[in-house]
Amino acid sequence: ALFNIKTGFIVLLLSILSTSLFILSLYFVSKAFLTEPIFLSIILSYCILIIGIAITSSPGGIGVMHAAITYGLILFNVEESLALLVAISFHLLNLAHNVFFGIISIMSSDIKINLRSYKIKKF
Repeated sequence: ALFNIKTGFIVLLLSILSTSLFILSLYFVSKAFLTEPIFLSIILSYCILIIGIAITSSPGGIGVMHAAITYGLILFNVEESLALLVAISFHLLNLAHNVFFGIISIMSSDIKINLRSYKIKKF
């Protein structure tokens, strides 16, 4: 069978866990810069972010993440410069996280990268 109840339930729980961790990480990044981050503004920023990434055609959602987080925080009277600082810091944190675990994943797999035999084609 392509789908069973147990697998669907596990996928649902993992999705909820992933979303919760994403929202919590955004909350803690904003807590580093804002005196009293409003948890509701973090959830709203996340919702705007997801909609913006789903609709956008920009590669990797470039700019969409920053705008969504910034405008979500501005709606709750956070200064624009602080909101943008939270957005950029959160993006850098996510980038560092992805690169770090990507390197660990490649090093622990059987993938071998030989840069000496790689040749750049000239046009």
